[in-house]
Amino acid sequence: MKKILGIVLACLVVCLVAALVSTSVFATTAQNSAVLKNPFMRLWNAIHSLQGQLSSIKMISGPEGPAGPAGPAGECGCTAENSVSLADFQALAARVESLEGNNIPDCILESDCDDNDPCTDEACDALLGCVFTDNGLCTQPGDGSGTGGTGGATGDIIITEIMYNPAIVSDTYGEWLELYNTGDSAINLNGWSMKDQGTDHYTFSEDIIIMPEEYVLLCKNTDISINGGAACDAGYSSFTLGNTADSIILASPDATIIDQASYDVSVEPWKSLNNAGYSLQLDPASHSSASNDDGTNWCNALGSYGLGDYGTPGAINSDCSLS
Repeated sequence: MKKILGIVLACLVVCLVAALVSTSVFATTAQNSAVLKNPFMRLWNAIHSLQGQLSSIKMISGPEGPAGPAGPAGECGCTAENSVSLADFQALAARVESLEGNNIPDCILESDCDDNDPCTDEACDALLGCVFTDNGLCTQPGDGSGTGGTGGATGDIIITEIMYNPAIVSDTYGEWLELYNTGDSAINLNGWSMKDQGTDHYTFSEDIIIMPEEYVLLCKNTDISINGGAACDAGYSSFTLGNTADSIILASPDATIIDQASYDVSVEPWKSLNNAGYSLQLDPASHSSASNDDGTNWCNALGSYGLGDYGTPGAINSDCSLS
């Protein structure tokens, strides 16, 4: 223990001496003392003096040099390549005013005006921006809207396929039906309704345009990830397809019945077609409102879709003569 205390005291003495040597007072007043006879102390004093001299040095800026000569004057001019004539400027100003005043879409190319509306032709006008004109495809008698006729005539739209009893998913998710446009004009189903012989009834409140000789797929659930894999064009609610018998009655906004189809699996020929996971399909050779009233013109689908149920949702039906 005494040995340890001695070492500690020795260290304290050394630290005290070092602190005294590092001060400027000790360095200046002890130049002639016996301590500076030690060569290490003389070296320390010299370094301390050099530090003091360096800290006293001040930077003094010299006189500013003469200014350099002025650069060449800049040039500004317009060439024929980048100039805008007064007439062009006035035309551009008129275009901006027209677009802002009428809320017309601007455009550079014809494709900028494509609005996916089959009822209009689009053009990019240099002054007016996008211009849309009725192409006559969607105007039905008594309907001059040009946005997809909603009147329709009996037999223009027919029911061509019915998935009434899916197997891969439940009826709540997997039921759907397919319509076909037999006419020569596009028809908008907005305002149309479908019902059965009971209380089921649904009215479409969105634009659903069916072009001539094309199909549209209407689904109880439009989410392809949970409806068995059917790519739907529109959805419906408050309408359920019975697994034994039911009717689908399609009506235009003025309540005109355009088409209807019924099935009853308790009797032939529907009884032979009562297979869960298989849609009922109207033979492509019998695409008319009169033909789909005859059960012998219907058959089960031959090919599968999505997750494995059988049907051709939104596409041409199977040939019933092959089943």
